[in-house]
Amino acid sequence: AGLGAHIAFAADSRAAVDAAYAAALAGGAVSLRAAGLHPDIAAGYYGAVLYDPDGNKLEIVAGTMH
Repeated sequence: AGLGAHIAFAADSRAAVDAAYAAALAGGAVSLRAAGLHPDIAAGYYGAVLYDPDGNKLEIVAGTMH
């Protein structure tokens, strides 16, 4: 896992991040960072990071990308 691309998605809201995170897990993704605040990435950053079944890193962020 983790040898694919890094694909980032902008979500309209924190609820949309939560929903996308849950859907990705249901589809077989593996969580690297659960949906939530991650101030170590950036102030106000709310997002999730997962590996999809093909090894791509998926990043879902509410609002602006860091």
